[in-house]
Amino acid sequence: MKKTISLLVISLTVAALLSGCGSLYSNYREIEQLCVMQTLGLDRVPGGIAVTLSAAADKSGSTPLCFSGTGESVSAAIESARLHAVEEDLFTGHLKHILVGEAAARQGIDSFLSYICRSPDARLDMPLFILQGADAREVLTAVGNGEKGASEVLQAAHTKLNSQLGGHVFTAAEVLRSCARNGSALICALPYTNAAELSGGDAAAGAQQATAYKSAAAEGAYAVIKDGKLCEFIGRETSLGVSFLTNTVGIRSLVIRDRFGSPVTLEINRGGTRLYPLWNPDGTLRGLEIYATVSASLLEAGSHALSSVESADYLTGQLEAAISEQLGAVLWLSRQLEADFLGLGDRIEQASPLEYRRLGQPLGPLLPSLELSIAVQGELSHSHDME
Repeated sequence: MKKTISLLVISLTVAALLSGCGSLYSNYREIEQLCVMQTLGLDRVPGGIAVTLSAAADKSGSTPLCFSGTGESVSAAIESARLHAVEEDLFTGHLKHILVGEAAARQGIDSFLSYICRSPDARLDMPLFILQGADAREVLTAVGNGEKGASEVLQAAHTKLNSQLGGHVFTAAEVLRSCARNGSALICALPYTNAAELSGGDAAAGAQQATAYKSAAAEGAYAVIKDGKLCEFIGRETSLGVSFLTNTVGIRSLVIRDRFGSPVTLEINRGGTRLYPLWNPDGTLRGLEIYATVSASLLEAGSHALSSVESADYLTGQLEAAISEQLGAVLWLSRQLEADFLGLGDRIEQASPLEYRRLGQPLGPLLPSLELSIAVQGELSHSHDME
């Protein structure tokens, strides 16, 4: 009797499991049916958030797919985009980049960072970009052709900044950490121009030029975030100062003038800064001494550029002056905004941990009253293969 009851229970259990197979397979999708999204664009609309999801370009040569949606939150907007994609099954588990429009960044990015922290589709090590002069939807739907889409362009910009320009692409984790500790942060910025207008209204040529422009524009521009909002941009002309003050200097070119006023192109090989805090007897911070070192090679110049030791010394002085000017420009902006987006407070804490803790406040509000001293030591060689 017991064996009969046991067999009956097993039979009912198996029947229940088999009856659920239909719901299991109804949620199953072939990998080929998934449309993999790689870039998430974020904008703001009245009463909510607009998202734009961009896929990578495929081998068929067709224009990369983009899908948009709106909602009261990022998650709701993504779900709206899924509902609008009737013929596609959007997969957002492999997002690689997040692009925020300028207008949305000026209103605040806290809700975007909160989504990244909690969403299973986003990672804290994802790179962030802020568009200068456009919304994310405008760019993601306009940039690209059959061979490249916005995702490929962003990846190219990411690689170019890290490997060729010695810059640094800040991740969501780094932005969150800096905002929490310093009240401000840096995010890589991508200037954007409507290339269709530059190409005389030719939409196809405009899309191709937009791709090329977008890749070329990613040459070390930054967006300054303070209190969760975009407040200023740092352009290419002073971004080298950011690299020195954050010790992320890579190989970059720099144009200076020789004693005859002719342009001389140098290639910076390495460089960095050391920071020394100056303390008052009462324990308050009086100022900062910043020492920079830079090594560069001569790439292109007139025939008299290094014809004598005197000319070499002059060019070295010009190199030092150029680096000092860029350092001063970035530090001046930091003082003006009262924002420690460079993380100088962390470096002061490393140099003088006890004194820094006694300050009892972030460095940003103290910056306008501090004495700043900048010294640069340069080294110039004739070329890469000649002593």
